[in-house]
Amino acid sequence: MCFHRRHQERHLFLGTDCGAALIETTMVEHPEITISMLSGYETHDGLSVRVEIFQVSGTDGWWLEVIDTNGRLTCWDAPFASEKDAYIEFCATVVVEGMKEFTK
Repeated sequence: MCFHRRHQERHLFLGTDCGAALIETTMVEHPEITISMLSGYETHDGLSVRVEIFQVSGTDGWWLEVIDTNGRLTCWDAPFASEKDAYIEFCATVVVEGMKEFTK
């Protein structure tokens, strides 16, 4: 399965632009969001990012967003089957492309 990422300048977390369409489809003004225990700060190669893995109530799948120290957001265009799958995708990206992929 191939997941596509996109980069945006944002200063807010959790469903900002990447998950906006998803949240709108739930027809809930303030949807409940479950934050994965796998979310948190990650540092590799001297670069730090915040990894956000979350699920929006009323939807299937877990969303992955990575925010660098300047507020730049990288998000995936499709949800993952599990929070573990989302975290594995983050780790695979770091191994293959390096942490710099999230801070370009």
